[in-house]
Amino acid sequence: MTTIDALPTEILVLVDRFLSSVNDRITCVEVCSQWSVLFQRSLFHYVQINNRRQFTHFYLQLQRHGHLVKVVDIQQPFDLTSIVEDRELLTLCRLCPNLHTLHFNAWDKLFVCPQQVQQLTYALGLLNLTNISILNPTSEIGTRILHSQHSLTELSLSIVSHCNFSWLIGHTRIESLTLYIGHDSGYQLTPPQLEAIHKACPKLRCLCIFGGSSRTDNHRLEYTTDISPAYNLKSLKLIHLIHPRQDSIMGWVRYICCKYPNLETLEIENGHMDSDMLTKTTVRWETVVECCPNLNRISLQIEKAENLFTQSSRATDKSASQTSDDAD
Repeated sequence: MTTIDALPTEILVLVDRFLSSVNDRITCVEVCSQWSVLFQRSLFHYVQINNRRQFTHFYLQLQRHGHLVKVVDIQQPFDLTSIVEDRELLTLCRLCPNLHTLHFNAWDKLFVCPQQVQQLTYALGLLNLTNISILNPTSEIGTRILHSQHSLTELSLSIVSHCNFSWLIGHTRIESLTLYIGHDSGYQLTPPQLEAIHKACPKLRCLCIFGGSSRTDNHRLEYTTDISPAYNLKSLKLIHLIHPRQDSIMGWVRYICCKYPNLETLEIENGHMDSDMLTKTTVRWETVVECCPNLNRISLQIEKAENLFTQSSRATDKSASQTSDDAD
């Protein structure tokens, strides 16, 4: 008689892929010893913590299962002060030697005294992190965390003040960078700063920038000829960064065309754009398609974006058809 224990591991792996809740995985862990070993790995591989109760439950499991933890995502809707005061977060770093991704944006708010900063920096330095989130890289703790990590390939940063990105120097392994620019930071992104990012991160393949608001003109790129192509970048996402003004859009179009010749994916998300400007900017974005031959996906999510995308697609198809006819 065939029992559930006879299911091959490959089938159990497929079952695990279709489980969407932590409770389902916990249930599978309790079925039998074979299932326990398999589903514990997925249960502790990625851990998202939304409240103090979840953190306490997770913390109590670390002695046995800490080596299985790879990703920890700590949200902020609950009071995290006790986690720092009881040094539980430091212990978490020690008990999870295989942790490679840590998302926790409350560093600046909780680790304030020099001794706490030193202890945290030391604990994080013991890990081989490849992905981390930092609220303010220009703060003392943000800078020290960055200096303690030398294996980062993915980095998420929140920009709350003016900076020159000098703290990225030395992180040449970074392939994915996400920047969040605060609404009230007054931060203005300029070509020299973009150049500084690429100079510090020559292997960068994915760049995502979330602007404070596309209704301000803070991120207007002035024309410049001092641009070195970033051949490795394949994906570019600009969210609420480009002001819907003709001169602002033109600056970004010129920069993207010159800077990213091997771009494969481009995503632009903006605010309002009227119909007259819609027609004008369609031609501008088609320039990007012409200058980036590897571009296979362009997403322009603005008001009437479906019209803009349709017009761009038709123009591109028409151009391709003409090229084919000429070749014949």
